[in-house]
Amino acid sequence: MPSSETPVEDRRIANNDPEIISIHSCDEASEFDMVDQPSEPSILQVVDHLEKSEPGDDGYPWDGDTPSLPPAESLPNESGSQVELLDTSRGSFFANLHQDSSAFSDALQPSNVFDNIVANAVVSQASINLPSMPWETGPMKAIFCETDLGDMNLNVPLENAFREDLLPSEPVADFPEIVGEAASNLVPERSLSSQAIANLADKDFHTRQSELRKLAVDKWLCIVRSYTLSSHVGQLILSQCNLNQIDEAREIVSSVIGTRSSTTAIGRANAVLKYLRWANERDEVLDPQAETTAWEYVKFLKSSGAAATVGSTWISSIRYAVFVFGYKLMQPIVDSRRVVGQCDVMYVDKDTLNQADPFTVSQVKEMHRMLDSDCMDSYDKAFVAFLLTAIYSRSRHSDLRLIHRVINDVDDRGGFVEMQTKYHKCAKSTRKKTMLLPLLAPARGVDGSVWPPKVAAAFADVGLCFDGFLDQPLLRAIDSCGNLCRRGVTSTETNDFIKLLFPGTSLSSHSCKATALSWAAKYGLALPDRNILGRHSDATRDTSAVYSRDLGVAAVRKLQGMIDSIAEGTFAPDESRRGYFPSLVVDIDSPVQKELQPTKIETIEVKEDQEATIDIVSEDDGSHGAENDFHDTESSSDEASSSDVEVDTSSKRPRLIKISTSIKESHGLAYRHQLSKLVHYVVASAGSTLNHQLVFSCGRKLSSKYEKADSFDPFNMCSLCKKHATTDGALKD
Repeated sequence: MPSSETPVEDRRIANNDPEIISIHSCDEASEFDMVDQPSEPSILQVVDHLEKSEPGDDGYPWDGDTPSLPPAESLPNESGSQVELLDTSRGSFFANLHQDSSAFSDALQPSNVFDNIVANAVVSQASINLPSMPWETGPMKAIFCETDLGDMNLNVPLENAFREDLLPSEPVADFPEIVGEAASNLVPERSLSSQAIANLADKDFHTRQSELRKLAVDKWLCIVRSYTLSSHVGQLILSQCNLNQIDEAREIVSSVIGTRSSTTAIGRANAVLKYLRWANERDEVLDPQAETTAWEYVKFLKSSGAAATVGSTWISSIRYAVFVFGYKLMQPIVDSRRVVGQCDVMYVDKDTLNQADPFTVSQVKEMHRMLDSDCMDSYDKAFVAFLLTAIYSRSRHSDLRLIHRVINDVDDRGGFVEMQTKYHKCAKSTRKKTMLLPLLAPARGVDGSVWPPKVAAAFADVGLCFDGFLDQPLLRAIDSCGNLCRRGVTSTETNDFIKLLFPGTSLSSHSCKATALSWAAKYGLALPDRNILGRHSDATRDTSAVYSRDLGVAAVRKLQGMIDSIAEGTFAPDESRRGYFPSLVVDIDSPVQKELQPTKIETIEVKEDQEATIDIVSEDDGSHGAENDFHDTESSSDEASSSDVEVDTSSKRPRLIKISTSIKESHGLAYRHQLSKLVHYVVASAGSTLNHQLVFSCGRKLSSKYEKADSFDPFNMCSLCKKHATTDGALKD
């Protein structure tokens, strides 16, 4: 490469640029010298005028036309002021405009005139000694050199320099006002979905999963190749093939990963690779499989200010390497209490869990109104329909990434919508991955309308389906042209759309699953029903029961009743706890209210010797039922909350039934424990001995804590003693 390059101004002199010629040469005449001009002032006159002129004064101390630049010999050197150079350059620019004023009358001008105007404008605002640009030197100069375009028609309208399409007939002096008016014009608003959808690779679900699996296999194969002999998988690869036989090795590693999540495998591999890289970059020689090296790494993470979850993620990755890939030499790291304990200490410094807020009733009703709107963008409406479907079906975003089938069992009064999928978060075991998980949703919404037909119409407007076999994402993304992609919307895109739809909130895609479950907890649905609605594994003893199509029907019916209460206004989950049921009217005669009212607990006592007569005993005053009749009581809502109110319980079974019995004197005696009230039985043959020597039928000894029981409740009797007494026939019928 040459050591020096021709300056920009020298090349322009070679191209006969008139302005640069006038600057660098006083011997060659400028093309503008053909017009008569007055004598040019000296540099001293220009400097003297600049010292006396006011700021912003563009006048010159001479009369007539603006002069051109003085010869190059009169220009200041590098140590001189740049003010004279810039001002004289500006004078030359106006001189050129004056000399070419006759050219302004033509609509089209030669390109060299337009180039001169632009070049002089640049020179007037920059130094003459311009540096060489990268594309003007070296190999780039040959690529970006000027091309001979003499044969081409390069006539450019002069008005293009001033954006003729923005200029009316008035002079250019109003240019700022025109620009301001153009800037104030309203720009068509972009749809929310166009702002939320990212420019990602258009790959369908199965293609993306295949790429993730290949990436996970390559990462773990890199780890296995680094430490081959210490891994059971590495030894297996060496016994079956060579590590250079990459296809065979990949197949073995892929089989070892099995049905485990590819995303999890990638995350575990990244943590292990980071640990191995740290150990190799240390000055001293360290064995990454040693417990002491792991301890040094954990201390390094803490001292370097690593994130709180890095330690726990790393120890989980080591467990993955030990139990999945057979790195038994790393087992002491997993068993090390100081390593695991330090990771736990780091983890507790993690920020508190910030759970996603559920949607409010007003927000869900607003989305229902958007479905009915004709002014909303079609894809925005489809996105809203997607959110409503996720809310009523209590679904995660990942549950809807590939829907196998949609079944609409809906009429004008309501019904159910069932969506079937086998790609979801709960599908961890091999057996579950082959089963379809039904996502069952009630058909009536919080606004009282039946929403599935509206969702189907919104999907149909953008080319999507909401019925039958799909085998695709429930909502596919769109490209910049508005065409449907093969991929579905991501959770990040869903989060962005929700934030654009309801700005200033803490909502996310997981809010769709949490909303209905939060309402159910506030409404008071039983925990088993809520577990079934949330498809939690502890909903039943057999976790596969959540895959049953009919198991969730009863729970979803209760959920529909709760949603109807919201639509009727009798349940307000957005209010404070004391305002969940604002319009609840207390009715003593209603069966529900009777259950809520405190009632007097009655006991029934059966006496064996009196032909099993039944006495009703009140716990309030101890009187028997023959002397205390039941009566009806009517009261207001305030009296209903009082503990003194008595209600009619004749139609209800007594809450406590107490049956008395005793031991036949010919068979033995009964003793009751003073604290536990548990009754024991002793046979008659043992009753003649001293009390302290008695032994009950169950093997316990009689002590001072027992008292003799003439009658007792057989349900309070020791199970072994009751068994022996029944065998002996000692209990009275």
